[in-house]
Amino acid sequence: MLATIWMARLALAVYLAALATRKRWVWVAAFGIYLIHVALAFTFVYGWSHAAALRETARQTRELFGVDSGAGIYLNYLMTLVWGADCIWNWRARAWRVFVHALLAFLFFNASVVVWVLKSRT
Repeated sequence: MLATIWMARLALAVYLAALATRKRWVWVAAFGIYLIHVALAFTFVYGWSHAAALRETARQTRELFGVDSGAGIYLNYLMTLVWGADCIWNWRARAWRVFVHALLAFLFFNASVVVWVLKSRT
């Protein structure tokens, strides 16, 4: 679990470096690190089970917000598809760039808050 969290932190740090440097290879590296985070999470936390990931996402959402919903896992899947597509095709349309960065910023922020709040409660 600790490696999963640190890999997410590293992905965030490299993502921020990509924003600062505007270097494509840093952007793609951040995505690669994020994919390693996903692989670690599904291997060691969820046992490669979508149902387990959905249950855990719903539990965390219920604990933090009182809403029993696992919909956040689908936002993570969307982020993976959007970021991956951007790495492959390098779309440059301004509306697309705004969408990509808004989605990533929203999900990175929420993931950080969830981890921070849940850790502070234990």
